[in-house]
Amino acid sequence: MARAAEPMRAPVAAAWPVGAPGAEATVPEPPDGVADALVEIVLSALPMVAGRIPATPVALLGRLAAPAAPADPLRPAQARRSGVDHLLAERLLGALELTVPDVALDIPDALRGPARARVSQGRGAVAGMSASGDSEAYSAVTLLDQIAPGLRELVAGLVGALAEHERIAPLLEVPPGAEQDVAAAHGGIHLALAVVTALAVLRAAAPPILGAEPPVVVGVALDAATRVLLSRPMPVAYAAALRERLRAEYVIPRFSAGDVPVLEHRFAMVEGAFPAAAGEPANGLVQAVPGGIVLRTGVSSAAVPVWLRVLSEEPTVVDLASWQEVVDISYTAEEGAASLLGPAAPAPSHLLGQTPPWPGPVRARVSARGRDEHGDGGERYEIVVWPAPLAGEVVHKATDRLGHRLRGEPEPPVVARPEVAYRWVRGTGLGPAGTVMVVTGAQQEQVLAAFGADPAQPVPLAELFGQAGIDPWVAVLPIDGAVLALEYNGWQGAQGPVLRRASAHGSAASMYWNVNALTSLSFARDGELLASFEPPPPAPPGDPAVLAALAGLELEDYHDRVEKGLVAVERFTGRGVRAEDVALVEAAGIAYRIHGVSGSDSAGFLFRAPDRSAGS
Repeated sequence: MARAAEPMRAPVAAAWPVGAPGAEATVPEPPDGVADALVEIVLSALPMVAGRIPATPVALLGRLAAPAAPADPLRPAQARRSGVDHLLAERLLGALELTVPDVALDIPDALRGPARARVSQGRGAVAGMSASGDSEAYSAVTLLDQIAPGLRELVAGLVGALAEHERIAPLLEVPPGAEQDVAAAHGGIHLALAVVTALAVLRAAAPPILGAEPPVVVGVALDAATRVLLSRPMPVAYAAALRERLRAEYVIPRFSAGDVPVLEHRFAMVEGAFPAAAGEPANGLVQAVPGGIVLRTGVSSAAVPVWLRVLSEEPTVVDLASWQEVVDISYTAEEGAASLLGPAAPAPSHLLGQTPPWPGPVRARVSARGRDEHGDGGERYEIVVWPAPLAGEVVHKATDRLGHRLRGEPEPPVVARPEVAYRWVRGTGLGPAGTVMVVTGAQQEQVLAAFGADPAQPVPLAELFGQAGIDPWVAVLPIDGAVLALEYNGWQGAQGPVLRRASAHGSAASMYWNVNALTSLSFARDGELLASFEPPPPAPPGDPAVLAALAGLELEDYHDRVEKGLVAVERFTGRGVRAEDVALVEAAGIAYRIHGVSGSDSAGFLFRAPDRSAGS
């Protein structure tokens, strides 16, 4: 497949146009007859101004009203919201500053009255101030708003009316071509129209700052062009041009993931709008519809995690261990670029338009798990698509109770998964990364000493949270004859020496995880490290108590691996961590710095793998 071209830099979020939030999308109505009076001077000056506008920057303007297409690297959503930024304004000012003074205009009398009426007639002085990062055009428009409030609205209204005028509108039409050319032509001709109109209005109004004519003209023109472009449809040629560019730049393989909104037990991967309901899927999971597929969920209304993979050919292995339902199904892409979306709302932008942007038969492998858990947080999906001739459905696995019910089959017995009880951890400060250790046969002070912390030197928890993980620290809590040690974003409790010291007179077990999906599950007793491994263990542990702690947890399945590790910790020590324990630790508001770790080691503890050597 072709490599994607480097994405164009999009405008940063900026307060442009100057004025009240939301004003950039409004185009006021101009006074009657004024737009007609400007037609002749616009027709005379438009070609010269349009010829001086560089194509590359105005292509950003030309894409402002394009439909949301996150697969398009050229026009991120923030460009649609913010319009233009200061750097773009400066670039256009540089291109036009020598042209603007040379444009000769015969100002019609019909314009002079409305324009001058918007210039303040007071005798007081007006001062303006700009920051060093502001463009000259931005600063000029800011000052204009103080001297002539409403003048920008007059320009925007006239540009909007002229764009619809029967003699001007044909000049704004854009011929077919490449996406960049169509967007540049669309943005450029509208900006040229706005420059000529702004120049006429400002010369008619003659505000005191007109001595700096190019900056204020370009700034007001950008304001008007942005408003008008956001209010008008894209050129007829743009849809085909964008489609061809996306096809040329689409890269396989690709992967995206996010939470998709569900309503009435459904979400879809489909082109266009969400399809009408078509009953329950015969296979209990998924059904094909024009341009995509609709999936049946267990939860009625929520957001479910979905992984989407696009491959060039069928995967060589069917992952049956990680999923409860797996079905292959075919559908026909009408135009391509299907999106993940719910019946009432789209998915996050990075999940829209992600399938190959061309028509033809598509094969999809849909996998699901957790549909029987009634919204307890374990429901998730994977969709893998690749080009392939249409073929019949293949059900690789069908084991959840919902699927049996939808297929009219006897439901299997309910299987209670112990790890479900620990899903609350995901919603706490420990969720992204941390270590949970439970120690028996030791006092709080002994556990702190095992970590290398001084029990006599507590530190406010807020101070430690505020240090952004630079130095390691631990919080402890006595719980039912044991001691709980929590490390937010830390890993010292997964280290062999700490586990051995903590378990000197009893037992200790810890579960560590981090943002890179590294995990470590460790067990120690009577000062001996019995096992420490990244689940699943490479070989069955030799200690019977460790084997019993792992029994039935299905650690080979990566789903809920942290939660499964916490179950094992509880089984081994006889006490696990509870949500109320974490609340008590945070309410107490103290923790302890770990001094037994060098500064260089501690600075990187988020990404460093724990010591898993039982003999160290």
